[in-house]
Amino acid sequence: MSYAVWYEHVSRRSPALTNELADTTQSGTNLSEDDTYRLYLQHVATAAEKNIARANGEFNRVLGDVAGSMADAKTRTSTYATTLAFFGTELATDSSRNAAFEQRVQTVLQDTKDTSASIDVLCTLLDDSRQEITKLRAKLARSRDETLNDALTGVANRRAFMDALEAFTADALKQKSELWLLFLDIDHFKK
Repeated sequence: MSYAVWYEHVSRRSPALTNELADTTQSGTNLSEDDTYRLYLQHVATAAEKNIARANGEFNRVLGDVAGSMADAKTRTSTYATTLAFFGTELATDSSRNAAFEQRVQTVLQDTKDTSASIDVLCTLLDDSRQEITKLRAKLARSRDETLNDALTGVANRRAFMDALEAFTADALKQKSELWLLFLDIDHFKK
C-alpha cells in the first residue's frame, strides 16, 4: 500500500493525494501505517478493495456482537453458579422446609431459566452470525477476484501478477533456489 500511495503521488495521477502528502511532509510529521492505509483507501484503492475493507468492517462488527453476547452469557452463568453454590451451602445446614427454603428454590429455578434463555439467545445469535460470516466471505472472495482479474477478459491483472511474483520470490528465497522471470510482449493482443 505504501508503494501504491507513493507511486500515485509521483505519477501525479491524484492531485488530491499529492496535496495531502505535501501538507503532511511540510508539517514535518511522519506517515504512520494508519495514515498510509487511510490515504490508500481514500485515493488509490479500487471500488472492489473498498468493498473488501467495508466487508472486513462488517465481519468485525459481527464478531463484536457475538463476543458481547458470549460475555453476557458468561456473566449470567457465573451468577447462576454463585447462586447455586450459596444454595448448596444453605441446604446443607438447613434441612427444614420453610418459606425461606422455598424462596431459595424459586431463586435457583429462576436463575436456571434465565441462564437457559441467555444460552438460547447466544445459540441463535451464533447461528445468525455464522450465516452472515458465510455471506461476507463469499462477498470478499468475489471482491478479491474482481481486484485480481480484468473485468473484460477475465485474465489476471497486474495486482495478481505482483501477488504471484511475491509468493514465488518468497518460495525461492526459502528454498534457496533461483527464480527466473520471462516477459513476452504480445502484439495485437485483441486479436
